[in-house]
Amino acid sequence: MAAVALDADVVIGLLNADDAHHRQAVAFFEKRGDERMLMAMSAYAEILVGLIDKDRADLVDAVVQRARIELVPMGKAIAVRAAKLRATHRALRLPGAFGLATALEHDAELITFDKRLHRIATDLR
Repeated sequence: MAAVALDADVVIGLLNADDAHHRQAVAFFEKRGDERMLMAMSAYAEILVGLIDKDRADLVDAVVQRARIELVPMGKAIAVRAAKLRATHRALRLPGAFGLATALEHDAELITFDKRLHRIATDLR
């Protein structure tokens, strides 16, 4: 079974009908097959930022559970790999580096709407 790692922007797009990537996010989740879906714990935290003050963290948990997204803890291997990615690719922000490191550590394709992050991920695969 193939694996994909989701960047925060994919779930944010799904949850927010006003988001520029909402249609793309909905289409991704509608067409997904039986691939294993992963998400870095840092991406989970990033998604919560916009909803926690609205007391809507439960919405994120419902999506994660319903879509069967596995939350990946940030262990040392992922932290070191993210740091190396960030040091090598100066345009890469640390949240993206954590998502990409998670994907690489689990031999998964990174799904993101961030063009710069997508380009870096594609070059590394």
